[in-house]
Amino acid sequence: MTEPVTAKTYKGSIKINGAKTVKAETKFGNIDIESTDLKKSDKILALSTKGNVKLILPDNTNATLYAKTSHGKVTTEQKVLLKDVSTEISNIALAQLRKDVQGSLGNAEGCEVKLLTDSGNVKVLRA
Repeated sequence: MTEPVTAKTYKGSIKINGAKTVKAETKFGNIDIESTDLKKSDKILALSTKGNVKLILPDNTNATLYAKTSHGKVTTEQKVLLKDVSTEISNIALAQLRKDVQGSLGNAEGCEVKLLTDSGNVKVLRA
């Protein structure tokens, strides 16, 4: 699938496989996206108000990553080079890092990835 994909629902989950440019939004539901071979011009945007957001990518993906949750955690199986941040090392700072991650996968010369939820977890997994 090479055409951009847009999916929007009020109640319900969204699952997208193989798309390279994605905009997925739901108020009450999970979003699962699996993408391969992303180019710099591709973009992935996933927004959920109450639900989990999961993105599956190959190890060799290059992307800028912004992942945020208000009530949940951000986790990744891939290494993330965090954006330059100056912070003290404390329980509060570490808890905030688990909720708001900005950085890059691979090198920063890749596609743009934004994964946002208010109440739910955000996961970036290996394909």
